[in-house]
Amino acid sequence: MKVLVIGSGGREHVLCQTFSRQGHTVFSLPGNAGTKKFTPPEKVDLNNFDEVADFVEDKGIDLTVAGPEDFLAKGIKDIFSNRGLTLFGPRKHATKLESSKIFAKKFMGRHDIPTAPFEICRSAVEARAIIDKYFDEWQGVVLKPYGLTAGKGVMVCKSRGTAEEAVKILFEQKRYGAACNEIVIEKLLKGPECSLLAFCDGNTMIPMLPSQDHKRLLENDAGPNTGGVGAYAPAPFVTEDIMKTITEEIIHPTSRGLKAEEIVYQGVLYFGIILTNDGPKVLEYNCRFGDPEAQAVLPLLESDLAQIMLACCRGCLKEIDIVWNPGSACVVVMCSGGYPHAYQTGYDIENIDAFNQDESINIYHAGTAVDDRGQVVTAGGRVVGVAGIGQNLNEAVDKAYKGVVKISFTDAHYRRDIAGQAMISEEVKECAGSSQS
Repeated sequence: MKVLVIGSGGREHVLCQTFSRQGHTVFSLPGNAGTKKFTPPEKVDLNNFDEVADFVEDKGIDLTVAGPEDFLAKGIKDIFSNRGLTLFGPRKHATKLESSKIFAKKFMGRHDIPTAPFEICRSAVEARAIIDKYFDEWQGVVLKPYGLTAGKGVMVCKSRGTAEEAVKILFEQKRYGAACNEIVIEKLLKGPECSLLAFCDGNTMIPMLPSQDHKRLLENDAGPNTGGVGAYAPAPFVTEDIMKTITEEIIHPTSRGLKAEEIVYQGVLYFGIILTNDGPKVLEYNCRFGDPEAQAVLPLLESDLAQIMLACCRGCLKEIDIVWNPGSACVVVMCSGGYPHAYQTGYDIENIDAFNQDESINIYHAGTAVDDRGQVVTAGGRVVGVAGIGQNLNEAVDKAYKGVVKISFTDAHYRRDIAGQAMISEEVKECAGSSQS
């Protein structure tokens, strides 16, 4: 099968690698230094969806996958569908689950999907009034721009001082532009978080392995929010019982709600979930693969990804048997110094190809490019994801960090505790089990 992957990040690289290892012919636009072998020499204007469709028709491509949310939110699926072309991803009207936090929260309310209490505000004055009213009762607040912010706009405020700073950043500085015209302020929920991706065909939703993302830049979940600097799968704290509750109280009601509102959702739906003392609750929906979660989940997929995606597009997902590797994966993201704020690019990346022959360590390019010398250089905030694959989580983490220490570039930054809490929990369980036997 011929597959086109649109996008230039780590998510797109792991998609390309997955399709390639499963025997498909892969094209990548615009790609990065890691996907250059999949990237055709001709230029295609990705902002012109008809031009992209022309490219797909000319190359005889069977399946197109749009990685980033902005292509989907701008309606690329609609253009492709109107021309009889197959694209994995939801239509524009269905992306409101991600592109409008307000729509998503109201959707959850209409369909009794558990989430945090919230208020909507349109000015700094309103925001401050809501914070004054609820901060103590809610024991903290979370501020979310209503629109797309590349996963960086959520501001968790555990003190009134940080809440005031968030109001200034969002309403007065307009850090995220028009996405800040309206803000959702919701109760700060407490508990471990997990990411759950689900394949969807308009009728059926089949969840993938649960994973956990690390959003904060620094160890022990300190520092600013990022697009994600590490992930691992499967998340061991998401037990079978918890998964059953998530399925019954979140996934099934979401599917029924979409059908009730005549939204035919085909693609991948991302559930950001927090496990509170009152049960699992939805933090957010995304209408695409999470990044870096995809870098931890997809390496464990044994079934043919392209066939699964075609089944989603054709409404026959129930006919597909999805099989996963029983091991674990961990990805550590190496970032440019200064990310998620100002940072320099153009630094040489050393030993980026050191693990080409090692199937247990995968390097996923994100913010990379090839300069005039043919050298791979940094070209973004999140530069590379180093993924380790192992029989268990400890082994996967060990392999990931063995890869990280071999790769270097100026001002490289990465967290040293990815999956740390999960491994501690597993060790405690093992010790407890052995002492009782």
